[in-house]
Amino acid sequence: MFYLINKPIWFTSFDVIRKIRKITGIKKMWHTGTLDPLASGCLLIATENSTKLISRLENKTKTYIFTVDISKTSPSLDLEENVTDVDISNMRDYCDNDIIQFLENQTQQLPPKYSAIHIDGKRAYKLVRKGVEFDIEQRKIDVSQVEIIEKNLPKITIRLTLSSWGYVRSFAPLLADFFWVANGGCITYLHREKIGDLDVNDAIAIENIKESSPIPYSKVLSNIEIYHLAAEYKKPLIDGLIIDIGNTEERQSEKEILIYCDEICSLGIWTNEWIKVIKNYV
Repeated sequence: MFYLINKPIWFTSFDVIRKIRKITGIKKMWHTGTLDPLASGCLLIATENSTKLISRLENKTKTYIFTVDISKTSPSLDLEENVTDVDISNMRDYCDNDIIQFLENQTQQLPPKYSAIHIDGKRAYKLVRKGVEFDIEQRKIDVSQVEIIEKNLPKITIRLTLSSWGYVRSFAPLLADFFWVANGGCITYLHREKIGDLDVNDAIAIENIKESSPIPYSKVLSNIEIYHLAAEYKKPLIDGLIIDIGNTEERQSEKEILIYCDEICSLGIWTNEWIKVIKNYV
């Protein structure tokens, strides 16, 4: 099952996991993408067999709203570490369209060292705090749907959609440089509004998870075609058998589908004559 949690600030993603385990008694669960301790908003939690689907969700885009103060900086690029002021005497202003174009033209990004990225099997942020020197490689990113919510320099609030594996905090020094402020840029507010098509307005508070219904697989896996099987196929589906459905549609190659049969939800392969179950989830 999947649950969309509205994560509060000052909770790590694992803090959320730990609390949900205590509330529900479910031990096997994980999230589909880390959210910073000082960030709020969408955190998608998978439980039991659904955790096997996490790898299929890693490419979902995420939409954020965030505020950057280019007059400040910190080692973590947010308020978690020591914040200091920087010189903004050379700061320049630009129109909204120039800022939007600048951000949407970003195709490479250097992730912050204060991050959950693995470096030789260890979390990057833990290495930083131990004083270990290391390099992080740039990543390909895609930025779209940029909107300037408010601009009152040295602060600017932006909404944008970012490809998977992108870091919003990395935009802080980038924007400071754009406005001609050296060594500046600090995220003072960060909120994840969407994961793919999943909206924070549909998210639940951690403490309400026992009274809340899980998100339908069809909504979580909205990029996978759905096929409904009659109840008579329930047992073959559970047994993982190949199911002959007849030549219902011309299909030249195998295609991954989400199968619904009674209360069973399965991931399978569909050709024009048969369905083969990969994994049952409910």
